[in-house]
Amino acid sequence: MFKAIMAQRIGSKPVALFSMGTLGVNSPDAWFAEHNTFVERIGSVAPGLNIVSDSGFNGYFERANLPWYLRIIDRFVTNPQGDHRDWTEIKRWARSLVPFFGE
Repeated sequence: MFKAIMAQRIGSKPVALFSMGTLGVNSPDAWFAEHNTFVERIGSVAPGLNIVSDSGFNGYFERANLPWYLRIIDRFVTNPQGDHRDWTEIKRWARSLVPFFGE
């Protein structure tokens, strides 16, 4: 029911998808595969979506911001701490969406 309501609301409106995280800092190929899986899953759940663009960006990660239980898990993961966002690339992608969404 929810899916049908959302599909009706969205209709043929353009949709831009992005993912953000720190996986791509050390493993760009793994990030690319994960992002593509993300886009494919959304497409399979909502096949009528008018996806006009998708992209992925490296993000920001600081261990001090994690709740205690995720800090325990983080000890076993090689997640690079810091700000890895490329604002030039993010802005370029955002500007590429203007033809679909306007200013």
